[in-house]
Amino acid sequence: MAKVTAHIGLGSNLGDRRALITEAVRRISGIPGVLFLKQSSILETKAGGTCPSAADFLNSVVAVETTLSALELLDALLSVEEALGRVRDERWGPRTIDLDLLLYGEEIDRSSRLKVPHPESQKDPSCNPDCWSWESRRDE
Repeated sequence: MAKVTAHIGLGSNLGDRRALITEAVRRISGIPGVLFLKQSSILETKAGGTCPSAADFLNSVVAVETTLSALELLDALLSVEEALGRVRDERWGPRTIDLDLLLYGEEIDRSSRLKVPHPESQKDPSCNPDCWSWESRRDE
């Protein structure tokens, strides 16, 4: 399969948020078929959705190059979430880590399992890679 550039959103509002994001980036970088390119700055944002009283989130975005299909990458991200203690009790609820496939090349997918570009990317700056400052790079 050809290499595709993908953008992954990371968020955490439970536990040691910064450490969880750092560990998620490390694990994403270790997924076979995924090459880490760069990471944005980490921003603190207010919780939204149906749980606005939840703790604030730390958010970041990573850009990767991958030979995985969009669904294979999604499954790998779900495995990272599970390994870092993500529990899906409540939609929009608090979470140790949230990994969203924001963009997958130029692909547009609206299947039942995956929606890329991410549906929130036009409404929520934390889901839009164009709104991020790309300060932190692993290769420097």
